[in-house]
Amino acid sequence: MSAAVAFTVFFLAWAAWWGAMHRRIRRNRAYAQHRSATSTDSVYRWTNPFLYVMQIVLCTTSFWSASPWLLAFHHSDIVRAIGIALLYGASALYAWAIAHLGSNYSPCYDTHAPADLVRTGPYRWIRHPMYAAKLVLGAATIVTSGSLWFVPTTIYFFAATLQATWREDRTLAESLPEYRTYQSRTSLLVPWIGITGLRG
Repeated sequence: MSAAVAFTVFFLAWAAWWGAMHRRIRRNRAYAQHRSATSTDSVYRWTNPFLYVMQIVLCTTSFWSASPWLLAFHHSDIVRAIGIALLYGASALYAWAIAHLGSNYSPCYDTHAPADLVRTGPYRWIRHPMYAAKLVLGAATIVTSGSLWFVPTTIYFFAATLQATWREDRTLAESLPEYRTYQSRTSLLVPWIGITGLRG
């Protein structure tokens, strides 16, 4: 019971912080002012909130129940603790990236061309730390919940995130002259792995 309470508190605290951060950033779509849209993903725009709510409900339920309908593949508190740590670690990376992006930020389903190239913070090593953080968050959801229900949704989430990453990498290479040099010195998603874009 005490473990369930602890996991619930940590997970709901994370969910509240994550939701508040995005609500504040996107409230008036200030990031879109005086910037041209390069692409949109209307499907992800509407599925993302649904997946977020489902994540909160299923993860919290998994801490309290061993019901077979959860399709659990583990009930280990140690594994869940690892999942919670990954959630918070990836969230810290995400917030760090946003802090350095500043006015260049825009969500992947409502992408707008950045004004300039950012090379500070995590952008010193990887070109898309926000997308890297999202991929870790997707994996962390499966680890934290232990529910197989998240496997198909995470596969979709990974595909949408990777598509946005490759699309943005190409767009930046075409719109910012110095980006090609930056590509040659940094990794796409993981530090020191794949120094160059994955797609031409």
